Amino acid sequence: MLPLSVFGTYSLVSTMCSAMVRLTTPLITATFPRMSAYVRGEHIQELRVLFFTASQATFALMLTAAGALVFFGAAFIELVSGRPDAAREFAPVLAALAAAYALSGLCRPSHALQMAEGDPATALKSNLVTGALYLPAILLLTPRYGVILPALCLIGANGLAFVIFTATAFRNRLKGLAGRWLRSSVLPQLVAVGLAYGLVRFVTPESLPLLTRPAIAVGASGLALAAAVLASDHLRVHLPGLRRGRGAQARA
Repeated sequence: MLPLSVFGTYSLVSTMCSAMVRLTTPLITATFPRMSAYVRGEHIQELRVLFFTASQATFALMLTAAGALVFFGAAFIELVSGRPDAAREFAPVLAALAAAYALSGLCRPSHALQMAEGDPATALKSNLVTGALYLPAILLLTPRYGVILPALCLIGANGLAFVIFTATAFRNRLKGLAGRWLRSSVLPQLVAVGLAYGLVRFVTPESLPLLTRPAIAVGASGLALAAAVLASDHLRVHLPGLRRGRGAQARA
């Protein structure tokens, strides 16, 4: 459906995005055994705290990585490919794929909770539904709309999967907490990361040398990650400075 050169560049930017999801693997791997133990022992309060904490850490990492590719994607593509034309053409594709893979990463804590509760069927059903929509769409529409179409379809598929996972993860032991989870573990991190990257991107001119722009993106990612952690109530309580400050207030 696409020229080989176009598909090659698409594969390159897709690989850059798939690396984001691997950032969350150590978190989920470390969280799952304890989550399963809390489910088995019916320790609901501990399960809630663990799930919210793991979600906030996962989302802080995923959104920080995705933001770098969304706001500074053209610089990374040009640096990796050595082609300014590819950077211009594929920056929107990279941004769309980064958003799609970020949505996929946001499903991982909910999936871990469902697996801990003995519910692997939800993930299977979700994949069947989204795959049934995604595959025909890219086969039918890619020849007409080009390489941006698979990326946009992946956003739709992973967005639908996120809705399904969110709707089903909170129907058992954490029933009724979906709204609180979204307000504390998704939206604050999204706003904090977006504002951090948007501010840095606004003051970064396009005329800067190629190696300077990725360096600025790395610095912006540190700022965005710090903002996401500070926006996460279950993460910032572990920051040493804030912990000391609360202890002094308690003694006073």
